[in-house]
Amino acid sequence: MRAQTLNLIGPSDIVYIVRPGVLDSRALLAFTQGQCHSLALALAERTGWPLVTIESADQTCLHVCVERPDGFLIDITGAHTAAELQQAAPETTVRHADESRLERLVREEGWAPPVTAAAHLWVDAVLERAENGPALQPLSSNTLRRTIEPGELRIRFDWAGRPELKVFVQRLEDDHWNSYGVAQLPKDPELGVFPIDFTPLRLEQITEAWLSREFDPAKARRKLIAAAVE
Repeated sequence: MRAQTLNLIGPSDIVYIVRPGVLDSRALLAFTQGQCHSLALALAERTGWPLVTIESADQTCLHVCVERPDGFLIDITGAHTAAELQQAAPETTVRHADESRLERLVREEGWAPPVTAAAHLWVDAVLERAENGPALQPLSSNTLRRTIEPGELRIRFDWAGRPELKVFVQRLEDDHWNSYGVAQLPKDPELGVFPIDFTPLRLEQITEAWLSREFDPAKARRKLIAAAVE
C-alpha cells in the first residue's frame, strides 16, 4: 500500500511531496528550501521559543528557525550554535524576529505562504533530533545522484530538488566529468506546478524519460571534444 503523502507549497510554482512527520530527504528539502518558516512557526507555537532569521548583509532572509533557551538554534537539521549556521552561510547575521517579519517575507519577498498546521506533524521528530541528535549539517539539503553507462559514455545526474537536474558526461576510460547541460522537469499539466517527489525512484523515472526524449549523444561527444581541447 502506498504511504500517505502531503503536498507542501513552495516558492516559484514548486510543490514538495512529503510524508507526514517523517524526517527524510523529502522533509529536509521542503523545510530548508521552501517552508522553513512554517516549521519555525510550528516549533514556536509548541515551545514558546523565539523566532530567528538568518539574513545576508543586505538583510535578505535566507532561513528561519527558533532559539532554544540554551542558545542553540533549532530547525529540521537539529540543534546548532549561531556560529555554526554563520559558518555554513558566511557573512550572515542572526536576528530575532516576530511573525510580522515572516508576513513580509510572503508579502514582499516571494516566499510561499506558511503551512504551519501541516508543519506541526514534524515538531516531535525535530525536537527529538535537536535533543538527542544526530544533527545534520546546518542549512543543507541532500543532492540525489544517478550514474548510468549507455554505450561508450557515462552520464551523471545531480538533483538538488529544483525543477531541473544538472547533467554531466564522461568517457568510460576517463575520470573527469564535463557539463552536458540541464534536464528540465515538466510541470503538472493540470495544476501548473512542479511536483517535487525527492526520492531515488522519482529521479530514476525523470532521467529515464529525459534520456529517451532529449539526450543527444552527438552533443555529448561535442562537449567532450571541446573539453579536451581546452
